[in-house]
Amino acid sequence: MENLKTDYKDAAFKGVRKYKLTNYNDGSISLQDVTEYLEDGTDFGAEDVNLINKTINYILKQIKTLESTFSSISSSVSSHSSTLNALNGQINSLESSVSSISLSVSSHSSTLNALSGQIGSLESSISSVSSSVSSHSSTLNALNEQIGSLESSISFISSNVSNNSTEIDKLKQQNDSANGFRWP
Repeated sequence: MENLKTDYKDAAFKGVRKYKLTNYNDGSISLQDVTEYLEDGTDFGAEDVNLINKTINYILKQIKTLESTFSSISSSVSSHSSTLNALNGQINSLESSVSSISLSVSSHSSTLNALSGQIGSLESSISSVSSSVSSHSSTLNALNEQIGSLESSISFISSNVSNNSTEIDKLKQQNDSANGFRWP
């Protein structure tokens, strides 16, 4: 699209415009501009109007294209929004699981304190993942991988908690057997 002209000038003259009237035998007349111009103005005609109209039509077409693109992007954002909501639900569920595990771990002896630190780290990771999910829809695939890793970590921690509980129970029984006491 070519640039529109931006250097039009009005004609400059002293006083008022003056015209010479010429009468013809057939009853017609003609006007001749006899104004004394200090500076000629810029001619403005059909070519200028056509170029302006073409430019306006081009701009209107671009606006329609942008509106269509915006509508498409809005639809895409809407569809990603549902996915993000589902992922947030999974994250909330994972956070609840982590909280449950944390309560279970804290009820055991000081041997499990190290696991509490890991759970805090997982909660921080989950919070970070949640923030990342909210900020950008292009990270959905990476988040799915992180969720899988978090689920594995939670399973690992649950397994360790269960193993440590079993170990603690065995140690209690050995200690009680050695001291002649039996747990109900």
